[in-house]
Amino acid sequence: MFSKTHDDRPATGRGGQVSVLAPDLVITGVIASEGTIELHGNVDGELAAATLVVGNEGRMKGKVQAGQVDVRGEMDGSVSCGSLTLRAAARLHADCQSSRLVIESGAEVEGRFARPPAPPQAAPPAAPRAPEPDLPQAPEDNL
Repeated sequence: MFSKTHDDRPATGRGGQVSVLAPDLVITGVIASEGTIELHGNVDGELAAATLVVGNEGRMKGKVQAGQVDVRGEMDGSVSCGSLTLRAAARLHADCQSSRLVIESGAEVEGRFARPPAPPQAAPPAAPRAPEPDLPQAPEDNL
């Protein structure tokens, strides 16, 4: 009778590992994961993950670097990611650098948004240099 045809949750990172940080958890420092982090508590510091999901009760203050970021809670600081989704309940006060940005109606947003700089294009190969012509040399004076 009930079925959901579309899953709004982001795909998990490498190996499908998901780390859940509970609502009663407070962390100050650096967190890193090769998988997905679901943040329902409070983090003050730096966070790096393949995917970050900030739940309704979650609060992230600091620097985030991730492949995908999905925010329902609060973020304050800086975000660098490939894809940033701000849900209707999101409160974002950050400078963001993202290739893809989705903002749902109702999200509170304050900050700067930028696309990451394009990777430098490879320079065209240099044309082969022609050999320099042999110039006649001046005769040496014998004294």
